[in-house]
Amino acid sequence: MSNSITEKAISGVNWNFLNTFGTTFLSIIVGIVLARLLPPADFGLLGMAYIFISLATVFSTLGMGPAVIRFTNLTDEHIRVATTVTFTFGLLIFFLFYIFAPLISEFFKEEKLIKIIRVISILFLLQGLSSISDSILVRRIDFKSKLFIEVSAYIAGQGILSIVLAIMGYGVWSLVVGRLVTGAMISVLLIIKVPLKVKPLWRKKEFYELAGFGTGASFSNLVHYAAANVDYMVIGRYGDPTALGLYTRAYNLMSMPLGQVNNTLYNVVFSTYSAIQNDYNQLKNAFLRSIRSISFLLLPVLAAMIICAKYIILGLYGYNWGGAISAFQILCVAGLLKATLSFSGALALAIGKVYQELWRQVVHLVILTAGALYGVRYGIEGVGWAVVAAFAWLFISQGQLSLSILKLRWSDYFKTQIPGLINSLIISLVDIIFINLIEYSIPSVTIIIKFIILLVVSGITLLASLIWIPESIKGDSAGWIIDKYGRFIPSKIKTLYYRFN
Repeated sequence: MSNSITEKAISGVNWNFLNTFGTTFLSIIVGIVLARLLPPADFGLLGMAYIFISLATVFSTLGMGPAVIRFTNLTDEHIRVATTVTFTFGLLIFFLFYIFAPLISEFFKEEKLIKIIRVISILFLLQGLSSISDSILVRRIDFKSKLFIEVSAYIAGQGILSIVLAIMGYGVWSLVVGRLVTGAMISVLLIIKVPLKVKPLWRKKEFYELAGFGTGASFSNLVHYAAANVDYMVIGRYGDPTALGLYTRAYNLMSMPLGQVNNTLYNVVFSTYSAIQNDYNQLKNAFLRSIRSISFLLLPVLAAMIICAKYIILGLYGYNWGGAISAFQILCVAGLLKATLSFSGALALAIGKVYQELWRQVVHLVILTAGALYGVRYGIEGVGWAVVAAFAWLFISQGQLSLSILKLRWSDYFKTQIPGLINSLIISLVDIIFINLIEYSIPSVTIIIKFIILLVVSGITLLASLIWIPESIKGDSAGWIIDKYGRFIPSKIKTLYYRFN
């Protein structure tokens, strides 16, 4: 790989990192404000609508976007065919949702969903026009433009507009209109940045060249979508909007640290594994280093979330969301199992074990579906334990696949988890001690103050572990980050790190 391409890739990773964590930070702030203005039932109604909206999104472009990114000899004819396909299917899906909205409403036994679904499905028309422009930006590794487009649209739509409408008393429609305006702004800005090939074109040769990859990508995405949403569907069908609103808030909060770290690193890790796939020693070392580093960072965060669940939920969202506390703790247990799964999946795909990985995902889906259908009788907590069981299977089966690829033993795999487990134990003990101190010494202080104290304590403990735990245990990732991004890190932290490492 040439230096110019390498530098462009690193720049793309950096901008994607900023985009991912920037939108996450904004979503946390906006989510806190909206959760204090709106009841859980409003979020549950939008969640019901998005179960089917997200399913249609998997098929809305027939995988044309990923195909445009990966296709080597891309021509204007390919782009015109891809744009024609995505807009046509977007138009078709819009009409299907408009017609069948009453059936979806009847499935969930919520009449309000009819108008919500019909309005929110306008997004398919917008995405049909702009999805190829978005894919071309990714193909160019222009994540700087994506950052500007997505963050500015989010601030204007789901940020400012949704909050203003919620204050004015528009309820669930403040969420719907905010999503719609965000989508519209993203589409318009994408088309301005990468103008459309507006002249329609249907041509078999270009279509089959793109669809050959795109159809497979859509099928794989379908399995992942189903696994990510079947618990929502079960709660929405057999529970009520309030239960679904509580559960979605708990799940999203649990998955936030996992999603942001893994989404940022996945493409880099996948590319790295692919490049060294024929050197098993190097591949083995890279895989174990990835698992050790991520578990060292994520496991203690999830452990702290379990211990401090009450203060996190009530401190961020208020007492209306108290019903999410137990489910949040249970889902964080699932998060401990999920933390390293993306790296096992990246390894399987890099080696070409696509179907071996896929059937494990299918079994995961079956376990989750059966468990959720049984567990929903015990409320959202029962569904949470079904998620734990499904991820336990995936952790074991994906781990076995990784070990067979790299010719490793389970003992090798678990050794990489030990630093993360030690770090988790440390931060858990510190949080438990401080919770008892807070409740004994200042019990009358507001829940928000207690949450802030625990947040600061947990952050200091995590930072201290990064500095003082020996590098032979925690791995070399922290040192690499400090070397690479040292100019953004306070000099005192760098000095402390190098003094002990």
